[in-house]
Amino acid sequence: MSVNISAKQLFQPSFIESVDQILKRTGVNPHDVCFELTETVLLESPDAVKVLEQLRALGLTLSGDDFGTGYSSLGYLSRLPVSRLKIDRSFVAKMLEETKESQIVRSIMTLAAAIGADVVAEGIECQGQLSALRSLGCRIGQGYYFAPPMPLSRAEALLKDGKAGR
Repeated sequence: MSVNISAKQLFQPSFIESVDQILKRTGVNPHDVCFELTETVLLESPDAVKVLEQLRALGLTLSGDDFGTGYSSLGYLSRLPVSRLKIDRSFVAKMLEETKESQIVRSIMTLAAAIGADVVAEGIECQGQLSALRSLGCRIGQGYYFAPPMPLSRAEALLKDGKAGR
């Protein structure tokens, strides 16, 4: 399960403690939870690395969301304890054309491999995009090609029936 986290949430003094309590109270395996944070959130505070390391110590997966759309420094990225980079839909949408966006997708895949991070591609809308991403080594994706946004109850039913994903 992926959860978007804002800077306001991340830097609340009790955030780490609250997350730990929720995990214990619900019994959710922390390895099944991914916190997604935008580049902007990651760059807002020098304390970001410290907070992220505490979240990883709880067993959570951390993902840089909408990667490539902000202004992050590659030097800073190398110090962040993220396990995933999430390619923004704006790059995926144009990746079947020979455009700058398609080159950026390839570059993000190479960068992720270099830092030992998985890649999640968002906004997959057709088989061609999925095939192209898979050929680049992208194993995780989301988008309308798989399923439209839906209420939790429908998502649970879809997963239970084993009909999710392609």
